[in-house]
Amino acid sequence: MRAYRESAAFRRDLERARAVRDSDIDFSDFPELTDAELEHMVRTRAARLKALKRPISIRLDPEVLQWLKREGSGYQTRINALLRDAMPRTQDQSAERIEREAKRHGGKGLKAPTPEFLEALLEERERLDKEIQRLEALSSATTRGPKLSYAMKRKRTSGTASFPHKRKTNA
Repeated sequence: MRAYRESAAFRRDLERARAVRDSDIDFSDFPELTDAELEHMVRTRAARLKALKRPISIRLDPEVLQWLKREGSGYQTRINALLRDAMPRTQDQSAERIEREAKRHGGKGLKAPTPEFLEALLEERERLDKEIQRLEALSSATTRGPKLSYAMKRKRTSGTASFPHKRKTNA
C-alpha cells in the first residue's frame, strides 16, 4: 500500500479523482438512507477516541485463557467486561473493610481525614518548607567567600605550621 501511495500511478489517480466535480457523480445505484439508519450511524474516529483502551501484557493460567477463548473471538473484551464488573464490588468491599477496621479499633483507626486535619497538615508542611528554606539560606550565607583549593591554603600557611604533626621541634 505504501509503495502504491508513493507511485506515479497513485498521483495520476488522485489528480483524476480531484478533477471530478460532486455534481458529476452518479448516486442512482446507492439507496437513500432512512432516518433510523442515519440515527444509528457513528463517526468511527470519534467512537475510537472515546473508547481508547491501552494495550497491556497480562499473564493468565492456561485454564483461564482456555475458558475465556471457549466462546470464540473477543476474549480480551470479555476480560475487560469481567474486570469492569468486579470494580464496584471491590470498591464497596474496601469501604466495608475500612468501616470494620474503624469499629474494631473503637472508632479510631482507618477513617477519612477531616478537612480540618488536612488543612492543619498543609499548614505544617508550609511551615516546614519555610524552615528548610531559612536553614538553607543560613547555610549558604556561612559558606560564602572565596573557596580556596588545598594548594592555595597550604601557600597561605607558613611552612608546615598548619600540620602540627610535622612541626619541627627544637629539642
